[in-house]
Amino acid sequence: MASPKVKVLRSGKEVLLDKDEIVLSDIILLEAGNQIPADCRIVMGSCKIDESIITGEGDRLERKEGETLYSGSYVVSGKCRATITAIGSASYAEKLQKKASFFARPSSQISSFIWRVIAVCSIVSLLLAVAGVLSYGLAQNTTGESFWDRINPATPSGHQFFGGLTGLIVAMLPAGMFLLASLSLTVGVIQLSKRKVFVQDLHAIESLSRVDAICFDKTGTLTTGAMSVTDVTCMKGFHRAEVGYAIASILHHTQDHNLTSDALREYFGDHSADSARLVMPFDPNRKNSYITLDVGVTYAMGAYDFLPVKKDPKVEEIIAENAKKGIRTLVLCIAEKAAKGEDLPSNMPIAALISIVDHIREDASENVAALQQKGVSIYLISGDDAALVSYLGELAGVKGYEHCVNLTGKTDEEILALVRNNKIFGRALPEQKALIVAELKRQGHRVAMVGDGVNDILAMKEASASVAMASGSDATKNVAHFVSLDNGFSSLPQILSIGRRVIHGLERTCSLFLSKTFFAGAVATISLILSFFVKMPGTDTPFYYPFSLANLVVWEIFAIALPAFFFIMEQGDDTPVTNAKKNIIANFLPAGIIEVLIAAVPFLLAAFAPDIIASGTTVLPAAKTFAVIGFTAFAFVFLAKVFNHMNWLRFVIFIVSLLLGVGCFVIDYFVGGSFLGLSYDTPPLTYTFTLLGTIGGAILLFALVITIENLKDKEKQI
Repeated sequence: MASPKVKVLRSGKEVLLDKDEIVLSDIILLEAGNQIPADCRIVMGSCKIDESIITGEGDRLERKEGETLYSGSYVVSGKCRATITAIGSASYAEKLQKKASFFARPSSQISSFIWRVIAVCSIVSLLLAVAGVLSYGLAQNTTGESFWDRINPATPSGHQFFGGLTGLIVAMLPAGMFLLASLSLTVGVIQLSKRKVFVQDLHAIESLSRVDAICFDKTGTLTTGAMSVTDVTCMKGFHRAEVGYAIASILHHTQDHNLTSDALREYFGDHSADSARLVMPFDPNRKNSYITLDVGVTYAMGAYDFLPVKKDPKVEEIIAENAKKGIRTLVLCIAEKAAKGEDLPSNMPIAALISIVDHIREDASENVAALQQKGVSIYLISGDDAALVSYLGELAGVKGYEHCVNLTGKTDEEILALVRNNKIFGRALPEQKALIVAELKRQGHRVAMVGDGVNDILAMKEASASVAMASGSDATKNVAHFVSLDNGFSSLPQILSIGRRVIHGLERTCSLFLSKTFFAGAVATISLILSFFVKMPGTDTPFYYPFSLANLVVWEIFAIALPAFFFIMEQGDDTPVTNAKKNIIANFLPAGIIEVLIAAVPFLLAAFAPDIIASGTTVLPAAKTFAVIGFTAFAFVFLAKVFNHMNWLRFVIFIVSLLLGVGCFVIDYFVGGSFLGLSYDTPPLTYTFTLLGTIGGAILLFALVITIENLKDKEKQI
């Protein structure tokens, strides 16, 4: 639905084809806004192109008959026909891509964080494993076992040790987080697609979730784009027929096709009885278009500030009054002199003022209010006069609409200074739009750019996230991270909310995995240190990591994997997203520490008061059983905290996961511990009191941590 179409001449007729359907020697028709689909050579006409996507340079380059156009670049102005000379892997852009060392994509804090976690955990787990083998095998013993006997998995001591070692390595790798991250973002894509929003990059959802400033190009986004001519004011010495013919001639020879030219074409028509020796289509930088007829007369039309006219206070007053009413004013100049290239005759007489109205969207104020309620600042950047844009901003309810400024003649340094105190920017060139976005980012904002024209492309490439309208130019849609397929402004608050909900859910569920990773790493480190001084309770072997893979099954599956999978399918909160890494660490670290303490209590009792737990050789199995039951039970307490505000769906997920986890322990009890690797020889009453005491103390400690966190949040809000 979002794939751009290419106009191709087949059997003398214009047809619309997908990019993949064009073949060598096809004749394609290109005009402003089209992205060039394949390498081609101009056979008729001329145009200005932007090759910044290929070369990195933003200059507009003139291309005439016989010259080559490269795929990936886009047409800024003009119109031409070109024959395809290379496609697929033979095209220039494809060759460049093969040589490229990387593919640019939106940055992802969570993805980079997961990569670092996996890398660190892999290295640390291997180091701990090697250190554990050495410390266990080389420790002094009274049984006379050699190093190789002690670490031999065939011996009882070696079998137990390697069971724990395997459990350590697997427990320290939060492998499920990769799948979880992909699933979370995919769920976001599906939810956005239901609202007719096409996502072009998976990781852009995360970028969007952090947006706190949105820049709008006025036309086609804040307004409907359905422009209409409301009035034509002829100046002294010029009559209506002459003005109408001049505008129709400009439209006929330039063949401009944009919202403004379409409105003018509907009102004045598209015809000319004279041929033109010079044709200059509309250019976003010049903000005008003009022609010179063979008879030497020059017709020019565009913004007042961008035409070489003699300044007229009366005209300026009319334009200013129109702007206050939301009316855009174009100026038509007619001179009996010829233009020379891009140089128009000086002091051109003004022939007429054309009033054009672009209607604001009906839901603009509602959606602007929704965005601002979510803590998003709105900036309007347009090529029109700032007063006009400010008027529309007031109608839409944009906060700070009164702070507006025109950027005509402003230096880059002056623009950077204006960004801090203004919300409305008029007469902005494409490069100036990009400069504003870059400055907002430098000030610490996460910026989204919404646009539909080629003059928005530079700003969209600079923004953290970009949204294009499906009715916009091909090049704009290809650059954007998101495309609104129904051209709706109303989808923006929903896009932002879905992005935030997805990332919040991902942050919370990642903390489930990392609590287990931290637990395994911390217990392994403590075990390594103790191996030099302490024996395992009831044995003569050095202390080692005591938990096998089977001991962690319930925690991994029913307190992490299963609820996490369903949690990401469920809508979360849409509060602003800040620092993903900090949020994840703040979630899992307290829980991980408490899990370690819970696991330590039974082993401390086994070391200093073994009679409380068991006697003889049953002390170690009993301590491990107490620990596994304790930290697994607390894993469900942490799961409830991660779910935060319970709704009926979260409650069902939690209860089902809890019952399945309890069911595993019940089954394990009746099969004598062969399922989870536990021992149930100790009287059940001892288990009950120990478990209740351990879990009760952990819950109180965890409640204290949560209370402190809530108090800090309230202080921030105050």
